[in-house]
Amino acid sequence: WEGKAQGYAEAMIRRQIPFGIICPDQITLPALQKYRVVILPQGFTQDEKLADVLEKYVSGGGCLIKECGRPATQMMSVLGIERILYESPYLAASYLRFEGRQLQKGLESTELLPHRGKTWYILPKDGAQTLATLVPPFAPLDAVGSPPERASLLCPQTEVPLILLNRYGTGCALYVSFPLSQLISEFALNEHMVLWKNILSYLLEQKPLFEMQAPAGVQATVFSKGNRWIVHLINGVGERPLCDNVPLYGLSFRLRTERPVVGIRALIDDVPVEFFWENGVVCVKIERLEVWNAFEILCEEGGVSI
Repeated sequence: WEGKAQGYAEAMIRRQIPFGIICPDQITLPALQKYRVVILPQGFTQDEKLADVLEKYVSGGGCLIKECGRPATQMMSVLGIERILYESPYLAASYLRFEGRQLQKGLESTELLPHRGKTWYILPKDGAQTLATLVPPFAPLDAVGSPPERASLLCPQTEVPLILLNRYGTGCALYVSFPLSQLISEFALNEHMVLWKNILSYLLEQKPLFEMQAPAGVQATVFSKGNRWIVHLINGVGERPLCDNVPLYGLSFRLRTERPVVGIRALIDDVPVEFFWENGVVCVKIERLEVWNAFEILCEEGGVSI
């Protein structure tokens, strides 16, 4: 299952979204409760013990994302699935249609997104919310656009869920019925990465721990201890292998911390830094990022809030 999560990891790195990795033998309820969102990539095996932990995590206020595959029986209610119908053959020349605006930030003028791969057809439970549906293939893969009249959508809309959201207890669970991570990894389309970021932002109720305005390729890592935060920023903008460094100017980020911020300083490259703290969020503006820099954010005594 490790390779199945590669696309999600790449998207989060490129979009400056902090995340951690938990090995299967480390999964416990206290370990999961440290995270606001937990992701189960395609192929992650769920036994009864894990399903019980996940059910308690969601019912206690956590958010779970399950990517395609057949869930454990006791997870069906958590995910809002009445019944698994079957797995489709490999689909190409198909599309994802947004249902509502919840996941469309930055894609407001984009009605359809490219879709591909085997998809699990499901029957939702009453009360579950479908956020995206399938537009089926308009032609076989070897005949796409040939002849030209085959390029029109034969069926522009269905009720087949591709993304299903279910409220459970005080938390929620989201089922992605197709291999979104694989699409991100294989094609690296910006629209799929924006969709993934929007999914996470929606589950976090638009209140992520860390947000940054930066080009794709800037990597951010966030650490906390006591009344201090350390934010590492790495400038990886450009094609691989990186031959030349492209300095970036006027970067900014936002970090949520309940304690008022009393100071900030650059630890590696001495560059001017501006900040202000308001309503539990510190906003930081950095004049320049060359290759790598780290910033220490000092809060009032009493610790920080993750």
